[in-house]
Amino acid sequence: MLELKSQVLLCLQDKGILYDIDMSFKDRLRQARMAIPKLTQADVAQALGVKPQAVSGWERGKNKPGRDKILALSSILNVSVEWLLGDLINRPKMEQITNDNVIPSERLFGVTDLPVWGTRQNIDGLMILTPGPVTAVTRPSPLLNVKDAYGLIVADDSMSPALKPGWTALINPILPPVAGNMCVFRDESMKGAVPFRIAMLRRQSREMWYAREINPELDFYLKRPEWVGHVIIGSYYGW
Repeated sequence: MLELKSQVLLCLQDKGILYDIDMSFKDRLRQARMAIPKLTQADVAQALGVKPQAVSGWERGKNKPGRDKILALSSILNVSVEWLLGDLINRPKMEQITNDNVIPSERLFGVTDLPVWGTRQNIDGLMILTPGPVTAVTRPSPLLNVKDAYGLIVADDSMSPALKPGWTALINPILPPVAGNMCVFRDESMKGAVPFRIAMLRRQSREMWYAREINPELDFYLKRPEWVGHVIIGSYYGW
């Protein structure tokens, strides 16, 4: 069996969060807050009875909240204390993580038939998909029997730390996107090389997708139906 540091893991979403057992506290805090639409640092500060500058400092890693604030933070952000702390002292053991946050590779099943597309930047600065799959990976259980499911190699850090360069996003094109989902938005009006963006869906209308990148924080919209939204259900990392 692979060692923990190199073991391939499937990270499943929960309300837009892609869980990673090796993230720092500041990354976990910022990611969990941004997974809740319109929840600002000021909102968190008001709920905790602290200044917004304190929350900003926690998210930048300048300092950490006291123990009396941790439980309240976990409740506000709807995550467990264990996940939020997530350091070497407080990190739960692999066998203790059973609530679909992280699934070890030995619990994955399926054949190696999930096609994975590569990505690159074109001369206009747009991220585009390769013309066809560049490899294949083991199909995780949430994508068994899902027609047209696929993977996508992340090439930039616009959604870091939720998705980092080199990770493989796992995509279910059948699921209807809802607010809080991490999605791949593809410009299907283009022929050949397909432009795409990875972002968190904030809301949608008949005409528009309203989405957010998190590194740096950027809100934008895309026209429907030119841009099609596919839900990211998790990711592989550790290759």
